[in-house]
Amino acid sequence: MPRATSPSDIVYVEVFDNPNVNTNIGDVNNDNEVNIADVTALIDFLLSQDSSGINMDNADVNQDQEVNIADVTSLIDKLLAGN
Repeated sequence: MPRATSPSDIVYVEVFDNPNVNTNIGDVNNDNEVNIADVTALIDFLLSQDSSGINMDNADVNQDQEVNIADVTSLIDKLLAGN
C-alpha cells in the first residue's frame, strides 16, 4: 500500500454513522418497536447469554456500557413512561 510522502498526498475522509444500523434504544429484538417483547428478549438474553437476534447497543438501555438487569428496569420504566 502506498504511503503519503507529502501533505498533498493525504486524503481526508469523513466517517458517518451507518444508516442501516438500528439505534433505537430499547429495541432489543430489532423489530423497530419498543414494547414488552423487548423486555422478554432482554431477560432471555440475560438468562442464556445467547445474543443471537439481540441488538446489544439497543439493549444497553441505561447507556452504562453494560447489559444487565439494570437495563431491564430502565426498559420497563421507559415503557411505563410512554417513551
